[in-house]
Amino acid sequence: MSDVASPRYEIDEIGRSSECAEVCESSLRRLILDMVEAGWREQEVALQFADAAEDYVMHLAAKSKHRDTAANSK
Repeated sequence: MSDVASPRYEIDEIGRSSECAEVCESSLRRLILDMVEAGWREQEVALQFADAAEDYVMHLAAKSKHRDTAANSK
């Protein structure tokens, strides 16, 4: 089971974005420290996470452009 905190705010509440940022930063920092402890350099880990994040954002952007629509939709 994951130790990532669940959101306390509903999807449309103003605090959700900052809460998500805090949880992401905390989780990522923990993972980076674990990887450094395993022998990876901080710089290489940080660059790989940045590349992976960019790739995922591009995946999400492409996915939103290719949404299936019904033949009778306008």
